[in-house]
Amino acid sequence: MPQWVFNCPQCNTELTHSQIYVGDHNPRDPFTVFSKPELPDGGLKLACPNCHKTSIYLRHQLTYRAS
Repeated sequence: MPQWVFNCPQCNTELTHSQIYVGDHNPRDPFTVFSKPELPDGGLKLACPNCHKTSIYLRHQLTYRAS
């Protein structure tokens, strides 16, 4: 299932933000557009499960990752 992810700036580990519900859309269709989820003002503070560095992530840092 496709998902929105962040990459840790310290170790480049991929952190899953959320799964993307594709419904009737074909996730491999290049013309299908999935809107990025909203994040809190000032970003989302997350700790990396690999290196434990805490970082603030902004909406523009979300990346679409196919399944």
